[in-house]
Amino acid sequence: MIKLVMCDCDGTLINSNQTISQSNVNSIKKLLQNNIHFAISTGRFRFGCRNIYKQLQIEPSRISSSYDNGSCIDIHSRHVFDKSVSRDSMKKIVALCENFDCAAVIYGSENWYISKKDKWYDAVDKFYPGLGIVSNLIEKIDSITSSSIKISIRGKHESLYELSKIIESDFPSLKTFLSRSTILEVVNKDIDKGFALKFLASYFGIDMSQTMAIGDYNNDIDMIKAAGIGIAMENAGDEVKKNATYITSSNDDDGVCKAIEKFVFEC
Repeated sequence: MIKLVMCDCDGTLINSNQTISQSNVNSIKKLLQNNIHFAISTGRFRFGCRNIYKQLQIEPSRISSSYDNGSCIDIHSRHVFDKSVSRDSMKKIVALCENFDCAAVIYGSENWYISKKDKWYDAVDKFYPGLGIVSNLIEKIDSITSSSIKISIRGKHESLYELSKIIESDFPSLKTFLSRSTILEVVNKDIDKGFALKFLASYFGIDMSQTMAIGDYNNDIDMIKAAGIGIAMENAGDEVKKNATYITSSNDDDGVCKAIEKFVFEC
């Protein structure tokens, strides 16, 4: 019996129109009505998830949330875990980005920061409109008062690949992975969405065999592999599908709803 469902957001719970279908919302509410834990797992920063909660029509205090690819975890609106990349490492990574056609993006409590307005600014602004601030990032990092801040890097796939090799060589305590073809995530080496799933399962006293994880991109593979039932979306890449127990419909065809109904309520 599944007792904990963890679900990625962009490309999984959220469709191509940047909305959450009513069918997905209804299935998540059904989980909660049956005392089954539900958690979102996302590369987004905490403040960037406001619209997700609004569309779910569920109070954040009723679910759990893993932000920043597992670096930050909230349980029922209570912040219980934080292992963000150090600010000193962030400054050095920002400097590295200047040698590539890439843009470092820093996320604070309510705003995100970038060094200039260009195509990468525009790309982030589509997700978090009106929250972007152009700033000297190395100076800005120390002045952000939020306890948890995040760094990610926007760029062309080829540039991100080269940059990722340098970061992992120069910073042995960090690791990188793509959350989209143009987004490189940087986290501490022992952190990923799989870690977040295990953390929540342990907190609630749930065996990993009683967990289910749903995702679509490379940063979801760890939680899909860790879960008792790992679900890949039809729109997922081949590597994600290869590590899944089952492939559900796409994010534009209520894939989350169909996976929940099949493995939680039909069993």
